[in-house]
Amino acid sequence: MAVITITTQELNQVKRVLAFPGVENLLLSDDQIMDYAVFPSMRKYFVKFPIVIEQSQSIIGETIIAFPDDNTFGVVDVRTVDVGLIGGVGGSFWDVVSYQSYNNSYISSKTTGAYGKKGYNPSGLIYQRDVQRQTMKSQQNQYATIKSRVDYPNKRLIAYSSITGTLNISWAKFSDDFDDVKYEYKEDVIKLSQAELMLHLANSAAILVDTGLEVTINTDYLKSSAAEIFTDVAERWAQIPDMILLHQV
Repeated sequence: MAVITITTQELNQVKRVLAFPGVENLLLSDDQIMDYAVFPSMRKYFVKFPIVIEQSQSIIGETIIAFPDDNTFGVVDVRTVDVGLIGGVGGSFWDVVSYQSYNNSYISSKTTGAYGKKGYNPSGLIYQRDVQRQTMKSQQNQYATIKSRVDYPNKRLIAYSSITGTLNISWAKFSDDFDDVKYEYKEDVIKLSQAELMLHLANSAAILVDTGLEVTINTDYLKSSAAEIFTDVAERWAQIPDMILLHQV
């Protein structure tokens, strides 16, 4: 059973789609409604809008990182940055190149001019240093190997970098607390929960037919209403772009 935390007021908003409180016997108890209606709706929400937790650590070679906790279900973004600029954690060839390039340049003098003289730039020396640094960076990007993949069955991230750098990870997490749903999307999650509840009632009524009942349930209406809600929310959420990793150096 899913342990969902939701206020009574918000749960009543889900139940009102079945004429609650005028009709108190809703076939399902409050706990069952949270299991079969609220829980799947929150799961859909967090797949689209996960809670993002950021983590950074140095990397050289292959690194395997387990998901931080049971509520982490994936990775929103992972990239290796500051390559070749992290000292003390590796000794690759490009680390030495980066160190030499920066240590012997005007940058290390903490001034804006060449040879430690403010404003002094003979023959465009400062710009030549920038061109050299850009050339080194291009060579580094060409020959360095940086890759990552998510091992979902074993709930771990596998990353590799042939050059020292910083691994930035944005973990994707879900929550069982309705308060963790962003305020502007709470109404959508309530609607999805209502649709799940209507669909459950329609399926139950279609399976359990009692000809002795004086009141029949309009299962077609329930199913069509639920389908309209699912489509409406899905279309609006589809207009919100997901994050796409374009470059990781």
